[in-house]
Amino acid sequence: MKKFIQSELMEGYIVQVRGLKSRWSRTIIKVLDSWASHDAMVVRKNGILGIGDIQPFRARVTPLSEYERAVEKGEIEIRILAPFDYAHYDGMCASYWWVTHEDGKIYN
Repeated sequence: MKKFIQSELMEGYIVQVRGLKSRWSRTIIKVLDSWASHDAMVVRKNGILGIGDIQPFRARVTPLSEYERAVEKGEIEIRILAPFDYAHYDGMCASYWWVTHEDGKIYN
């Protein structure tokens, strides 16, 4: 069984999501000729790590437990990517920017 290991996550890491059950996800993968159907970023809001997600119809910080549940149920697979030359400070800045500029915004 694949596991979602929360302790490996740092602010600013990129989360690539491959939807396995959704027709919409499979269509996106096929049209884009991509492994992933969705990208997101690890962010910290109010001291808690989550996933900065933009899903119809609003941007939000998704609790890690929702991703963990979806992985365990076989609904999604994920890849965690660290930007090249990752520095924790840069990741914290990216996280802060996302939370202050994207969180709660309407999906465009």
